[in-house]
Amino acid sequence: PLGSSPDLALLVGATNAAPVAWTRDGGLRNLDDEGPAKATAATFDGRAVFGNDAEMALLWLGGEPRQSLRDSLEEVHGLDLASWQLRQVAGVSNDGRTIAGTGTNPNGRTEAWLVSLAEPVPGPRTTPYCVTALAALGGLQRGRKVAKLRSP
Repeated sequence: PLGSSPDLALLVGATNAAPVAWTRDGGLRNLDDEGPAKATAATFDGRAVFGNDAEMALLWLGGEPRQSLRDSLEEVHGLDLASWQLRQVAGVSNDGRTIAGTGTNPNGRTEAWLVSLAEPVPGPRTTPYCVTALAALGGLQRGRKVAKLRSP
């Protein structure tokens, strides 16, 4: 597995280049069949699974098709990620409010990023949610550069 919940009730990863999740109750399931990808992290309850394909960081919510994490953060949470390309997700907090990974900054350099949200990444888009003030904080790459991703 590439990621797991703290109690190991949920494992995520890839098999035959397909993103998968395993639970004690449900066993192994493919997250989608839209092409090569891998799942790398998940919220404690498994309602949000994160990963990447060859081009971008991805998000799977409640059985819905994969979506771009960057697009979701911009559309649902109102973040302005300007010219950032989020490439990979390295980890997520249990509640889905903090997400970390690597990407390409507006200057074209690979850099680590960290996003802190006032509300967790929501379940399926049909689930009601309320977003209040949002803040995105920068991550560190090799202890040198800070990526500052800010909300409007």
